Amino acid sequence: MKMKIITLTGALLLMAIICLAVQASGQIQDQDDLIKQLASDNIEQRINALKILKESGSAPNEQVKKALIDLVDKENKIVEAKLRESDVQIGIGEYYGEYLSELVSIVERHADLNDRRTLSILLHNFHAGAGVLDQGEAIVPLLTGMLKEDFFLNRKHAVQMLRRLVNDYRSKLSDATVAAIEQALIESLRDHHPMVRLAAEQLLPKVSLNSSLGQIQTELIRQLDSADWRRRAEAFQKLHLDVTPTGAETAIIMDALLPLLDKENSIMTSGAISEGKEEYARYYDLLLETVSTHSDIANNRVLAIVAHSSYSLDSPLVQKLLSQGEMMCVQLSNMSRSKLPGERLKAIILLEELVTSYRHTIDNFMMEVIKQIFDDRSQDSDEMVRKRAQQALSKIGN
Repeated sequence: MKMKIITLTGALLLMAIICLAVQASGQIQDQDDLIKQLASDNIEQRINALKILKESGSAPNEQVKKALIDLVDKENKIVEAKLRESDVQIGIGEYYGEYLSELVSIVERHADLNDRRTLSILLHNFHAGAGVLDQGEAIVPLLTGMLKEDFFLNRKHAVQMLRRLVNDYRSKLSDATVAAIEQALIESLRDHHPMVRLAAEQLLPKVSLNSSLGQIQTELIRQLDSADWRRRAEAFQKLHLDVTPTGAETAIIMDALLPLLDKENSIMTSGAISEGKEEYARYYDLLLETVSTHSDIANNRVLAIVAHSSYSLDSPLVQKLLSQGEMMCVQLSNMSRSKLPGERLKAIILLEELVTSYRHTIDNFMMEVIKQIFDDRSQDSDEMVRKRAQQALSKIGN
């Protein structure tokens, strides 16, 4: 009887071991299949695999964690390629966006966020959230590195993440790190893409910039909006003293002076100044010189405002503007359609000089555009514009 009990017990134990082995084998097989689906080129398979993982309720093991991190990296590259290809005209869609949000959330909860590669991959996803930001100091070098990447949306995303970091996670940052973030954002004000500059502009007022821009300077910048040109001139004269080629505050000041010059251009064109004309002219000339010297003339916004300024046609500034070639040609084309005869005449004179001295900077298509402008203005209602256009057209040949 005793022998039968031992035999029965041994059989049950053997069956249990076999069941566990079969179950483990099935789990391994299921895990392998899951990892393969997560790496699939078929988006529906990847989405389905993530759904299975979520519904299982179990924490992913190390192999699955690695597969999930690799998946975020894969999706990042797919999204960036799609956005680049469409010139950011096509979005990713709500369905795909929800999947990405869930994916990033799972990785943030379960992955080792002390790993630099994992952090970098997550930061390159627009759905990165609190889990990543909670790393504080560790992500700052990665974000400032992203500010140097060629894809503007990555730079914009880095600016926005830095904003969230400073606004919501300030306690995790040292004063030195906040100062480094401020400097990085100031440099982003010079970014060649307007969306990046706008993101930086929106952030800067919310960040303590005492290390770069003092309270007095801030008040002076506000004074530039005054309706009284003398108060604007007074504020500019004081700010002008702080403008240096390498000064940390120069970018912020120049960003305030550019719309000021645009405003003064309109006033100069309209002839609205009736008193203190000489004083106003000296203020205006210094403002134009400051902006044209310390701003990036190759920036379209800067070029448009400076090109429409009032300057002598034999000044060094003209050569600086014309050296921009086709970009300047676009500005002069717009100017040639001005309601003001003086502006139209200036456009014709400068286009003629562009063709004469900077022909190598414009292609054949743009040359035809210039000829058409001369042809159109040769019928201008203003005699001086008409004669100058006819002269230019004759000079370059039909």
